[in-house]
Amino acid sequence: DPETGQYETRNGYLSGNVVRKLNAAEAANLPENVKALKAVQPEKWGAENVSAIMGSNWIPTTVYEAFGERLFGVRTTVNYSALTNSYNLFVDDYANEKQDQWGTADMPADAILRGMFNSRVPKVVRRDGETTYVDQEATALVALKAKEIETEFADWVFADSTRRNQLVEIYNEKFNTRVNRQHDGSHLTLPGKVPDEVIKLRRHQKNAVWRGIYERFMLLDHVVGAGKTFTAIARAMERRRMGLSRKPMIAVP
Repeated sequence: DPETGQYETRNGYLSGNVVRKLNAAEAANLPENVKALKAVQPEKWGAENVSAIMGSNWIPTTVYEAFGERLFGVRTTVNYSALTNSYNLFVDDYANEKQDQWGTADMPADAILRGMFNSRVPKVVRRDGETTYVDQEATALVALKAKEIETEFADWVFADSTRRNQLVEIYNEKFNTRVNRQHDGSHLTLPGKVPDEVIKLRRHQKNAVWRGIYERFMLLDHVVGAGKTFTAIARAMERRRMGLSRKPMIAVP
């Protein structure tokens, strides 16, 4: 592994964030690593596998700005703070028709959109003397407008092919980068086990035994008849033989 300078097992190296590892292998000019990593790269997701939810911080602010301009018909500026994981929204003066369409009498439309960028629906707060309270009826109207804006965003965000391809590419780069570790126990000889003519462990059992050696904790969520009891016993005996466990305990519910 060129990132750590240490040797790794194949199972370990060809799992985890294989996209980052591939970039590191290419930068280090390791052709064998590159070849092996390219073979395990996760398949690219399409738009049907990607959910662009308003307020997600992986979506560029330029997309949110374009949506704001679509709603209000005026220039919209969106700023994101990674420190507080929050958005701020600045909208030029927009027409009363836009306020009537996307806002309520008690809540400006841009305030509703700002709240949605921050994954919350603004509440209408009233004051009665020294007491403040939430106007449930007025807040329900705000939530209804927020739902309409959310639907508008869902219909709009992937309608343009250029924007759709941009978002799908970003999503793949950020989230579709990992491969689960595959444990290959085919090399295990299991010294001390009875001959295979008596009990022969199958491939999935040896893989599980090797995982149990490699990892300290595991759960064998195998169906009845898959041989998990033999697997657990073999794992316990191997860990004991290798000095990894002293008094292994097997629980079979």
